[in-house]
Formats: sequence, C-alpha cells, structure tokens
Amino acid sequence: MPKEPKEIKLVLKGDLIAPEDSSNTSANKTTVKHGESVRFTLGPQFKSGAPIKFDKTSPLDDGAMTAVYGRDLNISATAPAGSYPYSCEATDQSGKARHSAGGGEIIIIQGS
Repeated sequence: MPKEPKEIKLVLKGDLIAPEDSSNTSANKTTVKHGESVRFTLGPQFKSGAPIKFDKTSPLDDGAMTAVYGRDLNISATAPAGSYPYSCEATDQSGKARHSAGGGEIIIIQGS
C-alpha cells in the first residue's frame, strides 16, 4: 500500500507565506526521498492560492514547474538529490495578496 503524501501546509510567517514546521518540514525545508509524494495545502489564514511555482527545476515525476493545492504530487525517482526552491502566492482571509519568492524548498535525499 502506498504511503500517504507528506503534507506541506503553507501558512503566514510574519508577512511571508512559508511551510508550517512539522515532522516533515523545518526551517521552510521539506525533506523527501525519491519516489515519495507530497501534497501542498493552505493554512486557515488563506481563502485561495495560486499554483506553487518551482523556481529553477521541478522535482516532480511529470516535470511540471507548477503544482496545485490538494493534489498528490509524486517526487521523481530520477530527480537529482538536492534542493528545489518554490515560490508561493495566496490571498488571505481579508483579501490581501501575499507572495513569497523562494518561500520554501523540497530537499530530495538519497533513499527509497
């Protein structure tokens, strides 16, 4: 049976959007292994969000440079180990647009 995806919940940290610290995420970095999956979600401070944009290269198995919230996204089994920064954009509950260039990173480590 496949593992549940690692949730990356984006929340407000000051005026910036960044991943909430969790068992998978610390200091805005989420660590995954090849072949695992992730799911981006928005915290309760937000009413909507634009797709996540990977800044340089994508770690996803389909090579997509954007990712939408709530979908299981598979990490490529062939993506080089390393850092994959992404930018976030969302609208908070008061209607203010928030944007964080390089708001978070997916870190791929060796292993399966």
